[in-house]
Amino acid sequence: MLRRVWGWTKILVAFALGLRLAFWAADLAGAGAVTLTWADWSVTAPLWAFVVGVGLFTLALFALYALTFWLLSIPAALRRQRERAGHDALARGLAAVAAGDTKRAQRLSARAAKRLPESHPLALLLSAQAARLSGDADAARATFTALLEDKGPGRSFGLRGLVQDALSQGREAEALALARQAAEAGPKKGGWAPRLLYDLLLRNAAWDEAYAMAGKVLPPREATEDRRAMDLLLAKGEAKPMARLKRALGVDPAFAPAACALAAQHLREGRPRAAARVVERAWAAAPHPDLVPLWEASAPPGRAGAPVRWAERLAAHAPDSAESHLLRAGGAERAGLWGQARAHLDAAAEAEPTARVYAARAGLEAAAGAEAEAVEVWRAKAASAPKAKAWVCRATGRAHAQWVPVTDGGFNTLAWATPGAPAAPAALMALPELEVEG
Repeated sequence: MLRRVWGWTKILVAFALGLRLAFWAADLAGAGAVTLTWADWSVTAPLWAFVVGVGLFTLALFALYALTFWLLSIPAALRRQRERAGHDALARGLAAVAAGDTKRAQRLSARAAKRLPESHPLALLLSAQAARLSGDADAARATFTALLEDKGPGRSFGLRGLVQDALSQGREAEALALARQAAEAGPKKGGWAPRLLYDLLLRNAAWDEAYAMAGKVLPPREATEDRRAMDLLLAKGEAKPMARLKRALGVDPAFAPAACALAAQHLREGRPRAAARVVERAWAAAPHPDLVPLWEASAPPGRAGAPVRWAERLAAHAPDSAESHLLRAGGAERAGLWGQARAHLDAAAEAEPTARVYAARAGLEAAAGAEAEAVEVWRAKAASAPKAKAWVCRATGRAHAQWVPVTDGGFNTLAWATPGAPAAPAALMALPELEVEG
């Protein structure tokens, strides 16, 4: 736009100067003559004719200059036109790849290749994507490899394509090596490579390296939770895991798996009182059924009525929760106090009317010697009641009996939730089975 304004401005200025010269020449019409002499050659002309002649000669030079400039600019204009056509084909070709239109992507890839430089990174990317879309894995891999020679963003395109190619063919070690190259060459923060490298480290069970990298690629809360899961996983293979277990529980005292792991380690080392203290603190933060077996294992050996008193001691930290009522009901049942157990199960059903509570009531009635019809009534209620919370994988929606760091849905994907509820978005990259439990 500015170039056009400047061009018209020059034309108007030239026109005004021309008018001024014309008026000046008219004023000089009778002012005399000009004689030009060169060797033996001489010419005489009126002054006005000389001025007009000089003006015309100047205009002719200007026209010659403009024509020369226009002729010289033709190759650049044609080149720009080709580039515009190439970029248009490039944009439409990438859209065709996204839409899965193989034939159109190949046609536009060929058109872009003709109109853009041979080493243009986006043209090579389109060519590789079109080849991959058509099933020509070798051609796609060759083109992605050629992109590695680019000094700009093309190298990143090539590395990403090769990583995807390696992953699709199960070459995990190669994908991990390429992701490391991409992470080293790319920006230290942001970009696709650091997060992809982190996911691949998890896929390949490179826990120590992933632990160190978590804080660099994940939001603070997510990094802390992943490190907690890695602490619990790595603690299983250490001779002295207490420091890791305490660190994992320190992240969130309400996280039952960490409390269970620490209490279990205290029990293995012969410290039941320490185990009981861990369970009590966790129960006060968030009562959880996974804590109950460890609480019972921490109980001092036998005295009459001990199950009731031991259950009451833990339940006192959260007396009104459904889990505390279930805990008390279990202690009363073991002591043969059927009425007390029923009362606590009724209170639990009022707080959380779930299938687990009604199933516990059916078990209680069967243990108390009730008639079969009464037991079936509670079993029918359990069958129709809402499901109790469980460890549900956010990626697959599958419920697990216990928390584990790695499942068929990925790493650290289990959450304490109601099965069947809408799952959170799955991770960017699902992980293969790695020592899957549960």
